[in-house]
Amino acid sequence: MNYTQTAFTGRTGARPITALTRELTRRMKVVDESAVQISKQDARRVVKALKGAIAVSNGAIETLMDLVQLTWEADWAADRPVVVWPSNQHLADEVRKTVACIKARLRELRAAGLILARDSASGRRSGFRNRDGVIVEAYGLDLSPIRLRYAELKEAGDRLNALYALFKSGKKEIARVRRIVGQALAQAADLSLTGPHWMALQDAIDEIAFAAAQARTMGDREGYQAALDRLPGVEDLVGETIDRFMFTEENNPSGSSVSPDIHIQTIPSENAVHAKRGCSSDPEVSLPDQAVLPPPLLRAASRCGLATSRRCSRQPRCI
Repeated sequence: MNYTQTAFTGRTGARPITALTRELTRRMKVVDESAVQISKQDARRVVKALKGAIAVSNGAIETLMDLVQLTWEADWAADRPVVVWPSNQHLADEVRKTVACIKARLRELRAAGLILARDSASGRRSGFRNRDGVIVEAYGLDLSPIRLRYAELKEAGDRLNALYALFKSGKKEIARVRRIVGQALAQAADLSLTGPHWMALQDAIDEIAFAAAQARTMGDREGYQAALDRLPGVEDLVGETIDRFMFTEENNPSGSSVSPDIHIQTIPSENAVHAKRGCSSDPEVSLPDQAVLPPPLLRAASRCGLATSRRCSRQPRCI
């Protein structure tokens, strides 16, 4: 539901009255038995998830988280007020901002229906608790809209988280298909294969990546999913292009696609075995020729019992 401001405040300095603030005020007065009971931790979690989920700046969300931090756990019971009363100077000191910046953030939170102003007669924020910590009287910033709109705010945060998860997984999927295309183009270049069909692969993945980037910038979930749905077609196109233009008979390094088997004889033939057995693997050692003695020396050597050409120590005397 869209709410717009319906009242003019003039120069009184009063806070603007809007249809949204009136709707929240009416809902606070009605006891809803089916209302969701939340804790302080639930409130902090749902507020943190609102960054980027609604038309509120991140600075305003941070200030809202500071306000939630100032509450007590018991304040979030269904029948108790959730009011905090810090000064603007205190909030500014916590985040090291100016008071004017804090005032702008609080106006933004009130316009978005995330807080309500509970003013005292003097317009000052104040409050006190009893001994049990229960708020007895408080004037300041009412955080009851977080409890009233918890289901609505949680749905907005969950929807944004799901969108971010889709963007993350889609980025990985696009990178995977782009890698497949790059491998195919690299192998085609290595084989010196050219033609427009190879460049069509690069154009297809680039077109999908551009459409996905545009959808992500605009936060278009349907457009981003439509871009991702085209990725399987690119994978099929890569496979078809490879089968048609790369693995042809003339480009197949393994030979003909009809008879791709290459017969390699690993057992030597019988003739080769016999040829090996007929020769020695070791080369013949040539022995030195024996010296031929003249007839006189040969007869002398026979008398000495020397049948070889070795010299004898008595050889001069034999001669």
